Amino acid sequence: MKPTCVRLAVLIATAAAVCAEPAPLGPADLPEAATKVVGTQREGVADLAFAADGRAIVFLSRESRRLNAARAASGVLRVVDTATGRIRLEATIEDNLYSASLSPDAGRAAAGCPVGDKTGASGATVWDVASGKVLYTAEAPPACWSSDSKTLVVRHRDTGEVLLLDAATGKVLKRLPCFRGQAFDMRCVGKKLVALGHNGQLKGEARLWDLESGAVLLERSDFEGPLMRYAATADDSERGWGYTGGLVRLWNLKSMKYTREYDSSGRAPAWSPDGDAIAIAWGDSVTIHRSSGDPVKIGGDLPPLRPPVRPKRGHGDTEPDATTVIPLITHTEFSPDGGEILVCGRDGTGSLWSTTTGVLEARFASPRRGTDPEIMDARWAPDGRSFVTAAATGDLLRWDRDALLEAWKGRAKDGK
Repeated sequence: MKPTCVRLAVLIATAAAVCAEPAPLGPADLPEAATKVVGTQREGVADLAFAADGRAIVFLSRESRRLNAARAASGVLRVVDTATGRIRLEATIEDNLYSASLSPDAGRAAAGCPVGDKTGASGATVWDVASGKVLYTAEAPPACWSSDSKTLVVRHRDTGEVLLLDAATGKVLKRLPCFRGQAFDMRCVGKKLVALGHNGQLKGEARLWDLESGAVLLERSDFEGPLMRYAATADDSERGWGYTGGLVRLWNLKSMKYTREYDSSGRAPAWSPDGDAIAIAWGDSVTIHRSSGDPVKIGGDLPPLRPPVRPKRGHGDTEPDATTVIPLITHTEFSPDGGEILVCGRDGTGSLWSTTTGVLEARFASPRRGTDPEIMDARWAPDGRSFVTAAATGDLLRWDRDALLEAWKGRAKDGK
């Protein structure tokens, strides 16, 4: 059979499978309590983050509004009760906001914002969620909170200096050794502070500090390529992954040896909570790799879609070429127990899959308004019983996992 005929046969088979599959579930297809509109913004959202108990979520939006004859951009931070949709805090700054975070006890919210008169200078504003009042401003953008909510970690972007602040007052408790390169992942894990990134010369760098004493527990700065994400593993091997020469490499941070590597084409990988599995999106499918066993493939069987090749228009032309892949998948995230993975797409649909069998468990769709339905971000609640999706339309929805799966089973049984 000719290649064109083979391709046509695959397309026909795929189309038949798509037609046989039930349509994605929308909020109207679920019980009233199964979905909740967490928010509807004007221009999309960013930086979703849950409180430790999953009862509140913080996010940012950029909204433009008319002032006199001109339009001005405002950064808006909101903290919303995920059960009721009630806004606990709404704060507006007449400038950009970025890197929103919520203390684990949901008592305080922080966001990076411009400070002072220096061009490009950035710091942090911290609010008390209950009263809505600004508690203090910090000299550097927020990075993370300690697990007991008593310490806020901030980091200077220009000098790399890391500061531990009293979360209630903003008082500097400790100044830690500099992390001079760009930090891609910075978090508190128990009584440790972890930072991964690069050292300013594209060599991967990893540092671990003791939060109480400020002592350096681990310092490595000669990994082959930047480090992107950290995972504390059951065997305490301290793993991180990073990009190197078109590959995703998984490193043992203590031995500085990489244990596995995979083709990194497509979207940035997602990592399971235990650090044992990594999911790499490519075109319209996701492959889950584990430390042992065969990979699990999720999604379509067609090769990644590519845009048409256009002739070059001259020096500096950036038109897509034959190697450019259309990123159909916009976000992937493992559930807290690692048993499921949430996959969201450019077309405004999302799906839940088993990470062990690769079986589709449910498919859903965000409300379609306007011309861009893309689901830009999604986050699981810490207990794994629900998740929140944020679409380019500005819709934030909380989905009840069990209700979604039950409704999908009913729809699949009815063949709708």
